[in-house]
Amino acid sequence: MSLNPGLFQAHAMIFYQDRGGPTFDYVCCSPDPDLRPFFPSAVQLRYHTINMPIGQYVTGMQLHYQLHVYEEVNATIRNSAVMSFTQAQNNNSWYGTILALMYNTVTQTYCDATHSIHGVDMVALDKFFKGIVD
Repeated sequence: MSLNPGLFQAHAMIFYQDRGGPTFDYVCCSPDPDLRPFFPSAVQLRYHTINMPIGQYVTGMQLHYQLHVYEEVNATIRNSAVMSFTQAQNNNSWYGTILALMYNTVTQTYCDATHSIHGVDMVALDKFFKGIVD
């Protein structure tokens, strides 16, 4: 078995259209994410970037993260996980599977979306789904 030193896994938040809320799963990155396990091969994806506030790490170095959100363009089934996450208060209609990954703009790599210090900014994601931020 050959190990690829550029291959790593990042935890992603996934909103499956038929689930009652978001789930977490690993996405293989090298450095770009491999989204094939989560979306059918013929599906066209739309990509969104949500900038998250700059924070200070223990070392004093500034950190900046983005949420990269992928959604199916022509999906026809409404996403009940997003409806549950936003408590059905979203202004946009979200359809199909939606996947969110955290991206560190300093190291230019995807990172763990479940980490307790730098986890997914739930407020920013909620506002994005409600159409408050773009």
